Amino acid sequence: MELEPSPVPQRLTRMTVEIMRPVPVGPLTVTVQTVRPGRRVAMLEASGSVEGVECLRARGWKIELPSKPGPVLAFPGPIPPLPKSGVETAWPGAYVDGYMGAIEWRPTSGSLNEPGPAEVWARPRLPLLEGEPTSAFCRVAILADSGSGVGLSVDLAKVFAINVDLTLTLWRELPGEWIFMSARMASAPTGAGIAETALGDADGIAGLALQTLLIAGR
Repeated sequence: MELEPSPVPQRLTRMTVEIMRPVPVGPLTVTVQTVRPGRRVAMLEASGSVEGVECLRARGWKIELPSKPGPVLAFPGPIPPLPKSGVETAWPGAYVDGYMGAIEWRPTSGSLNEPGPAEVWARPRLPLLEGEPTSAFCRVAILADSGSGVGLSVDLAKVFAINVDLTLTLWRELPGEWIFMSARMASAPTGAGIAETALGDADGIAGLALQTLLIAGR
């Protein structure tokens, strides 16, 4: 969606991904189209499929880069500094290869192996696409989907929690390789839950991610 041509300089600001079904490990074909063209704002749609079966569906908003900068408004609160080292942890029973091993984690509060809200600094160890630079938005998107795991507040031995979507809004670019994440989770007996993740860097929070969760006993 970032690479889709636009009539004026625009930046992808919001992306919502609907997870239609589990995505197999294999070649993923992505198609993109502009469904609402415009100079100030434009909406795009994308679809991800494996062997002709759609697994992911997304919408994104691109917003015009203004010729005159707008006001600078920030969420209050300090960001904890990046720890010099981190302990590789995960919740009990987690598969620690694949995605978990492709990300470097440095917790600052809470823990990835204990239920409850948590704060971490993280960075991808690998580019999103081999041989191509990873954009600032893509770097954040790689990490945003793990917010439900960072802020996991249930015992996965007794309950499973699966996110069916991801909405990421990034009002300021995060150019550095390290991304700060502050994640928390809420749920109700109805089987629905939500994970909320604030994302930022040393200059402050720059984006929010929301995930709708299916939560049920094992």
